[in-house]
Amino acid sequence: VAAARQVEDSDAWVERRVEWVTAILDRDRAVGETPLMPVLLALLAADRGDGTLPATRAEILHGIVEAAVRRREARRDPGLRVGTLNEHDSANATLAAFAVEAVLGDSGAQARVTTVQEAIAAALTRDWGLPAGTAASGASAIVHFWDEIGIFVIRGTDEIVAPRMEVFLDIGDAVQAAAQSPDAVAAWVDARIRDRRHEPLILAAALSEA
Repeated sequence: VAAARQVEDSDAWVERRVEWVTAILDRDRAVGETPLMPVLLALLAADRGDGTLPATRAEILHGIVEAAVRRREARRDPGLRVGTLNEHDSANATLAAFAVEAVLGDSGAQARVTTVQEAIAAALTRDWGLPAGTAASGASAIVHFWDEIGIFVIRGTDEIVAPRMEVFLDIGDAVQAAAQSPDAVAAWVDARIRDRRHEPLILAAALSEA
């Protein structure tokens, strides 16, 4: 990558990113439990300038979430296509569905795969104009995409969908908050401060600056 981009002092550029990825894996061993995560970290590191490498755990994992989807989009992977949406819209719909899954998980209830698929299908119809049947098949593809990546995994014979790490719930919370009206965001901020949930606030601030 460094050679293709004709980076000055490529050895230092590579070393900086290797150190960054290694430090994350050493500090957060749960990230390394899914084989694809280190690959996505490396892609994230290669795609960012030295001054824009994410620092907080939530920002890092949000970067991984985006990298997973954008990697599939760049490859024009048919497994990422959602109904009749094009590659770019399919990627955005998949990212939006991440927040839907997170909100269901954050409710404290165990969400069955059918419940998650129904919620995502409703969002695909509401936000992307897909007819019910197409939205249902698209929702199934999205749920299995996040399971394959190892972010929201389907567990047990009851097929319960759960986040591999609790911080993914905070990330989804922040992503959804970023799309709300100013009044709704103000109420959301007050609620997170009251609950002492600081990670979603930090990430939401970073997303609003992006």
